[in-house]
Amino acid sequence: MITLEDAQAKCKTEGAVVAGTQNLDEINWMADTVKALQPSSVSIWIGATRTNACKDVRITAECTALSSFYWTDGSVVGVSGFKWQLGEPNNTGLGQACVQLYMADKTMDDVV
Repeated sequence: MITLEDAQAKCKTEGAVVAGTQNLDEINWMADTVKALQPSSVSIWIGATRTNACKDVRITAECTALSSFYWTDGSVVGVSGFKWQLGEPNNTGLGQACVQLYMADKTMDDVV
């Protein structure tokens, strides 16, 4: 499995960034494209990270599933692109700052 840092470095060499998603159409396009190009892929990193204020907590009134993360590419905004797996994001171990998109159901999970 490739790490987020490796993915970011590879994108940078290509003049790109790890992508964010504006909406469900983009999630579907991204997952379908990856499945077509790399059928064995289970998940991919996407460009979201946990906010500093929410790094050391689970879901709270201030750190919700929609407010705990932000898009790192600087151009994607809003939360319509977040489609979490059931029970996610849960910040297990209080160290899940990164996000993966799973190909099978096109949902996201917070991971280390």
